[in-house]
Amino acid sequence: MRSDTTAATNIMSEAEYLGEKATHYWQLYNEHPARNRYYTGAYLLRTGSDGAIPYVYQAFHTVDPYTTDLRYRSSVDRYFKNFMTAYPTTGKPISTIHWEGIQAGINDYRYAMLAQSLIDSDGTAGDQANFDASLDAIQYTEPASPWHVVEGRLAESLESFRAYLISVINR
Repeated sequence: MRSDTTAATNIMSEAEYLGEKATHYWQLYNEHPARNRYYTGAYLLRTGSDGAIPYVYQAFHTVDPYTTDLRYRSSVDRYFKNFMTAYPTTGKPISTIHWEGIQAGINDYRYAMLAQSLIDSDGTAGDQANFDASLDAIQYTEPASPWHVVEGRLAESLESFRAYLISVINR
């Protein structure tokens, strides 16, 4: 995937032209909550995607899906805790850090839609430019390897975006 979202934006334009919807689909792994937050919030805003579908809800081939202890590893010699969006239970699912990141992204998207509607109703061009600049300030580059995501910089830029949205909403 390209970090500048150009390819996704082109796909969205083609889908719109064809009267179709397009969603973003990505693999959950290694507990990267900021990455999941980005894909369910800011990425959708940047590309115009109609939704996000994370791949893997629950995947385990091990005695204990809750552990990273390799003594409980599977026949493929790895653990599966990081591939759980929600842990299995006999009752309600137990949330994971993946799920928390997804929820934060959904909230970012909701706040952005509210802020955008307030900006549109005010009709202030400067506010739209600030909104666009705040969204553009989010720094994310898809890593060459899924095991090397840099969470800190992305998490900080997402928090700055959220703070900006709240400031617009609270005016």
